[in-house]
Amino acid sequence: MRQDRVNRILLIPLMILLSIIPLIVRYTQVLLTDPQAIEMWGSMPVGDLFSQVKAGCILTITGIICIILFLAYSKKELKIDCYMKGIYIASGVYLFITLIATFTSQYKNTALWGVADRAEGGVILVSYVIIMLYSLYVVREVESYKYIMLALLVLTLILTVLGYYQYIGQDLFTTTEWGKALIIPEKYKEYRDGLQLLYEEKRIYGTMFHYNYIGSFTAMIIPLFVTLALYGRGWIWRTFYVVGAVCGVFLLLGSTSRAGLIGVGLSFGIGLVFLGKKMIREWKVTIALIITSILGIFLMNQATQGVIFERIPELLKDIESFWSFNQDEADYKEALPLQGIAHEGKALIIQVGASRLSINATEDGLQFSDDNGDSVVYDYTEGLYATQDERFNKLSFRKMDRAIQDRMVWEILAPIPVFTFVSNTEEGVHLVNPNTLEPIELEEVEYIGFEGKEKLGSARGYIWSRTLPLLKETWFIGKGPDTFVYEFPQHDYLGKWKAYDTTNMLVDKPHNLYLQIAVNQGGVALVAFLVIIGIYFVQSSKLYAFKRNDEERHIVGIAFMVAVIGYLGAGLFNDSIVSVAPIFWIILGVGIAINYINSKMNRKQEQAMPHATIDMKKRKYIGIE
Repeated sequence: MRQDRVNRILLIPLMILLSIIPLIVRYTQVLLTDPQAIEMWGSMPVGDLFSQVKAGCILTITGIICIILFLAYSKKELKIDCYMKGIYIASGVYLFITLIATFTSQYKNTALWGVADRAEGGVILVSYVIIMLYSLYVVREVESYKYIMLALLVLTLILTVLGYYQYIGQDLFTTTEWGKALIIPEKYKEYRDGLQLLYEEKRIYGTMFHYNYIGSFTAMIIPLFVTLALYGRGWIWRTFYVVGAVCGVFLLLGSTSRAGLIGVGLSFGIGLVFLGKKMIREWKVTIALIITSILGIFLMNQATQGVIFERIPELLKDIESFWSFNQDEADYKEALPLQGIAHEGKALIIQVGASRLSINATEDGLQFSDDNGDSVVYDYTEGLYATQDERFNKLSFRKMDRAIQDRMVWEILAPIPVFTFVSNTEEGVHLVNPNTLEPIELEEVEYIGFEGKEKLGSARGYIWSRTLPLLKETWFIGKGPDTFVYEFPQHDYLGKWKAYDTTNMLVDKPHNLYLQIAVNQGGVALVAFLVIIGIYFVQSSKLYAFKRNDEERHIVGIAFMVAVIGYLGAGLFNDSIVSVAPIFWIILGVGIAINYINSKMNRKQEQAMPHATIDMKKRKYIGIE
C-alpha cells in the first residue's frame, strides 16, 4: 500500500505537465542579445504570450524531477531489456548531439534559450528527454495510465471551453477584463486595452499559440481516447474517454488543422493493424462507432454551416497538386510580374520578361528607360509613377512619406507593395529592406524540389524546398536549437513573393518536425530520435500486431502507441513547440513503460504455459490469468 502511494506521488509532476503547464498564457517581454536577432526584430524587447512562461515552468518541473530521481532512484526499478538498452543509448546520443549543437552554435543565446516567441532552446530540448525518461521510470504498473488520462481529460475539457468561445469569436482572453488581467500582468497593463482577437472566429487555438498546434495535440488525444473508449474497462472510465474523444474532435475540426487531420488519419490507419481482429470480433461496437461518428460529424457540420470542413477541400487539392506537374509553373519566377532586380552603377535594373527597365534618380524624381536606352514614359500623379507601356504596365512606383536624410523612399507596386528602394542624385537608386531600410541585394537561392508547388500546404512546399539544401551543412551537427530562422535564406525575396504573395515575410520555422531537428540539432540527432521511435514501434508491433489483444493492458499499450503515431504524422506538417511537445514526450515515455510491463507479463505467462490447459471453445488459456 505504501509503495502504491509513493508511485502515485511520483506521477504528480507528469500530471502537472499535462494538465496545467499547457494552459499557461502569460505576457512577458524578452530582451534580444544575439546580433542576428536584433537585425531581424530590432533592439526593442519582444513580447511573448505563449512560450516563455511555459518554458520557465517546464524547466522548474524538470528540476524537481531531477531532485526526485536523485532522492528516490532505485536500481531495481530501472527497466532493462534489449529494447530499453537501445532506447537509452539512442536517448543519450540525442542528448549529446543536442548539447554539442547548443554550445558550438554561433547564435549562443538563442541556441541555449530559444527564439523570443518560441523558447525552445537547448535547455528545453534536454528537459523533454529527461521528462520522457522519468515517465518511463515512474510508470511501474499499467494502472498508472489512468492518472495520465485524468490529467489529459482535464486539459482537454478546459481547452474545449476556451475553444468554444474562440470559435464563436468571443475569445475569453481578449474580450473579457478578467481574461486580459489573467494573461497580461499588472506591470504591462497598458497593453490590455489594445489587445485584439488573435485569430478570426471559427479558428480554435486554445492556449497553444496557433490553431495548427491544436492539430498536433488532437492528433494524440483523439486516437488515445477513442481506443480506450471502445475497448477499455469500466463504464465510468469509458464514459470519460468518450467525453474526451468528442471534445478532441470538436477541437480538431474547430482548429481546421490539416496536419491534425493527417495525424489522426494515420493513427487510425495504423490502429487497424493492431485492433483489426478485435474490431471484427466485437463488430457491434465497431458498427456503433462508425454510425455514431458519421452522425456526430454530420450534426457538427450542420451546426457550423459547413465551416468545420472548409479546409478539407484544400487538403485534397494539396494532395492532387503534389502528384501533378505543370511545366508552365516549373520556374517560379516566370509567374511573377518581374523576374529579377540588380544594381548597375547608380541605376536599378528590373527584369520584366525579356525586357529590362532601368531606373535612375534625378533632381526631379525618377527617370525610366528600357534596355536599348530609350525613355519609358511614366506619368507622375500624387506621388505615384505609372505607365501605359505594355512591357512594364504591371509595375508602378509610389513615393513614401518617410525619408532617410536626403534620400527619398519608394515602393515598387505589382500591384501590391513588393520591394522598397531609396534614391538621390549622388548615390543613385538602391534596393533596401522595408523594415530597417538597410541595403539589400537579390540573390539566387539554392532549392531542392517543389518547383511550381511553392504554395503547397500554405507555402510548406516553398519552405521545405529552401530548407533541404541546409542539410548539407547540418547532416552531423546542427546550427543550434531554435536557430532555424537565422539559417533560412530570408533574402529569397522572389521566392517568398511566389509563395506568400509578399516579399516581407519572416520564415521562422520549417513546419516539419524532422527538418526542424535536422537543421537545429543535426542529422545524427534526427537519426537518434527516429531510432527511439523505431524501437518503440517494433516492440509495439511484436506485442500487439495481428493479436487478439483481449486484456486491458494490451489495449492501453495500443492506445498510447497510436497517440504517438498521431503526433508523428502531424509532425510532417508541424514542428515542435513548448505548448505541445512535453505532452508527446510524456505519452512516448508512458507508452514505452507499458510495453516493457506487458512484455514482462507475457514472458511470465509463457513460462506458466506448460502448466495451463486450453479451452478450445473460448480459445484462451485457463489458469494463467
